[in-house]
Amino acid sequence: MNIKVLLILAVIAAAAYYVVAVKNINPFSDKIKDDVPFRKFDGEVTSMKDLAGENGTLIVRLSTWCPHCREQLVNIYPLDEGLKEFKINVVLIVGGPNNDEIHDWAYQHQVPWNWKKVYWHDGLTEGLKIKKDAVPYIILRDRNGKIVHNQSGVHSMNSLMDVTGAMLESYDEFKEKFKEPVHPL
Repeated sequence: MNIKVLLILAVIAAAAYYVVAVKNINPFSDKIKDDVPFRKFDGEVTSMKDLAGENGTLIVRLSTWCPHCREQLVNIYPLDEGLKEFKINVVLIVGGPNNDEIHDWAYQHQVPWNWKKVYWHDGLTEGLKIKKDAVPYIILRDRNGKIVHNQSGVHSMNSLMDVTGAMLESYDEFKEKFKEPVHPL
């Protein structure tokens, strides 16, 4: 193989690494379909289409028994105003042993009223393409249903701002707004 071909392959590999590993954007990722069913706290069944924000959806899976889930909530609270401003809905999926404990947990941790809150159920594992036992878990879905970030573990406020900002920067109407590398939220 000549040196030009090796150099081109190295540049392609570096660009792919930057996009996928550094920016956490996977252009080949799956989509979350609009008809994925969610059961809300009041028992009503709704769909991803009804819960999605105009510019994206931050889906956060937590459990009442998980101490790291409380830490994840604390990292999301400061982003709430920015998420609302950029029309990104937060869908909080909470699992627990029973409805009362889930309601108490949400009240005790002062979950914002504007966040869409749903119960965890096994059907969501396949629809959201996540591991069954992984908590906390973050999924960022763009306005076209594409998963742009999908990872378990606690995310810092800065990492959430970075992946959300990268998603917004990909939209034509935000390109001018984000000429300078700034955190949108």
